Amino acid sequence: TTPRYRIAILGWLAAGRDGLRGEAAPLSARIDLPPAGSLVLLVGPVWAGKPAAPLNTLIDRLRDTDHPLAFAMTCRDPKGDTAPLDVAAARLGREPVATLMVSNKAQAAGDEKLSVNTFAQTLSNAIAA
Repeated sequence: TTPRYRIAILGWLAAGRDGLRGEAAPLSARIDLPPAGSLVLLVGPVWAGKPAAPLNTLIDRLRDTDHPLAFAMTCRDPKGDTAPLDVAAARLGREPVATLMVSNKAQAAGDEKLSVNTFAQTLSNAIAA
């Protein structure tokens, strides 16, 4: 719901620029937060090697809350690069409960099943705690 991203190729370029700069996206949609203390899972893509601008917006809105956060990000081919997850944690100002980086290639091949299962178990443990 970012109006400046809706204009075909110009929107794509604006999104890439915002991602590269680590900016937050000006979202037009209202975001209702869950009850205090509820685990929040943010899922989204990596843009230009960093969390997507809409993810930055949500991280900014959740930074000063008591919500535990977890991040799951997708990217073209991370080759073990967790830098976008580190950038998100730094922006949040605290360690996330769990993180997951999945490449598009691994998603298509189903190669990430073990890491997804481990991530899900970590989330389950955090909810139970």
